[in-house]
Parts: sequence; C-alpha cells; structure tokens
Amino acid sequence: MRDDDEIDAGPGSLVFIPRGTRHSYRALEADSRVLIFDVPAGNFDEFLGELDGMLAEGMMGAQAMAALTGRYDSDPA
Repeated sequence: MRDDDEIDAGPGSLVFIPRGTRHSYRALEADSRVLIFDVPAGNFDEFLGELDGMLAEGMMGAQAMAALTGRYDSDPA
C-alpha cells in the first residue's frame, strides 16, 4: 500500500515502487512468496540481512520489524 492506494497483486504480478516512496505489503496466503529487486542497491540488503538473522534466532516477525524501525527509517506495517 502507498498512501491510500492499495493494489491487489496476484500470482505473477509485478509492482514498481519508486525509490523513496513509503509503502508496505502483506501476504494474504501462508505459502506466498515475494521476490524483491532493489536497484541500485542501497541499505535495503543490510536491513534484510539483519531481519533474517533475527528471525533465524527465533524472534517473531513483528518484534524484529519493530527492533529495526529506527535503524532503517521503516515503520512496521
């Protein structure tokens, strides 16, 4: 979601989000997968690396996102 715009992106969809645009997304089905391209790479890869580490250590998703909020200018969705 961006601002008040909401997009229902089904299987095989491509969604372009311009750099610097605040947005969020959520998977509606448990077995959903998302492929993200960050071009050119910024600090998003560092964010994902830290998030992955926290999840691997057993931290819950919402708790991990909240822990990273101030470090990567993000807001948990």
